[in-house]
Amino acid sequence: MKHNTFAGLGLAFLLAFLMLFSGCSGKPAADGGKALPKPVVAEPLRAQTRNAFLDYIGVVSTEGTSNISFQTGGKLKLIHVKKGDPVTTGMELAALDETNLQLAVDAATAQLAAAQAQYRKAVNGAVSEDVRNAELNVQKAQDARDYTADLLQKTIKLETSGAAAPAEVDKLRLELDLRESELSQSREVLSQVRSGARSEDVKALAAQVGQAEANLSLQTHMRENAVLVADMEGTVLAVPASVGEIVPAGYPVVVVGTDVRTIKTGVTASDQQVVRIGSRAEIGDASIGAHVMRVSDVPDPVTLTYEVELALDEPKEAEASGLVAGSVSSVRFLTGKVSGVWVPITTILADGEPHVFLAVNGHAVRRPVTLLETTGMDVRIEGLADGELLVTEGARRLTDGDPIVITERGETP
Repeated sequence: MKHNTFAGLGLAFLLAFLMLFSGCSGKPAADGGKALPKPVVAEPLRAQTRNAFLDYIGVVSTEGTSNISFQTGGKLKLIHVKKGDPVTTGMELAALDETNLQLAVDAATAQLAAAQAQYRKAVNGAVSEDVRNAELNVQKAQDARDYTADLLQKTIKLETSGAAAPAEVDKLRLELDLRESELSQSREVLSQVRSGARSEDVKALAAQVGQAEANLSLQTHMRENAVLVADMEGTVLAVPASVGEIVPAGYPVVVVGTDVRTIKTGVTASDQQVVRIGSRAEIGDASIGAHVMRVSDVPDPVTLTYEVELALDEPKEAEASGLVAGSVSSVRFLTGKVSGVWVPITTILADGEPHVFLAVNGHAVRRPVTLLETTGMDVRIEGLADGELLVTEGARRLTDGDPIVITERGETP
């Protein structure tokens, strides 16, 4: 397993560090006499199991933004938030003036009642009251058509000034066509009531009832959506609309940025085989918890690394730790557990090859070691066994075979 912690420290730097502390190794007594025992501090080695990890650098960003809009157009009556306000799920953000929307519901209700009445007349036969009701429905259909035509003209003027979108004008044109069709149908129904209905007319009236029911459902839904409610948590980034403005359906009224922050980094091809969706990671000096959301299957054409995107478990911890959008932070992927022997970097010497000194039966024993990876200022190595006595102080003055005496920490000269 490749460990970028060791790669990040740099083999050359580590070896240079070890050589710096290895240049003062002791030499045998010049007169050839019996060497005096050299005082050292030695500690028993203990095999340990620690977290295995990969270290990278990532960039912090927000998860994204959401443009929240009404499903129907209308006059904006209220805006309950401003830029910078926190947003919670279910929170009311804005509201439309429901006057025109309610008129549309009333018109659709009347249309349904008229269609049902006309259908009943066709089935049961017309009476004088039915004729009067048919005439009333014609008048209502005429009023609905005139209302839509007037609204269309006003919206066309708003479009000319840039206050309304062409899509809203097109929508009203389609609605006007529908109203004119309804007016034509109500007139035809009146004619049929006066003259009596045929079987095919009864079927047509039944279809009109279904159409009127669908229209009432639509108008009711549009009125119910006159209140804009947040469906996420986040912060208001902008409020593009203003109270009193006529906003088309789909026009952004409130722009919300999510509080969930993400970190993006790139890993090597070998590490991409280890880092998986759901893998745990620690971000920054505060070791903020995170998990992998996405791992690219295609390398970046320039860096040849695979992009990994992580989500923070607690976004508020990120803000408290200064992890703002655009900042750079360390990313430590936790890849499992590794067992072995760790020793302090300062105990490793490198005059010729990396080695340490062990205390064995009152003598210093030079032991070559293989460096694996680092954890802080400790290095996991091969070549040592659990229980052996590692010289932790005084090793720079030793040569292989020197007699030694073990002292307490701080007593070595």
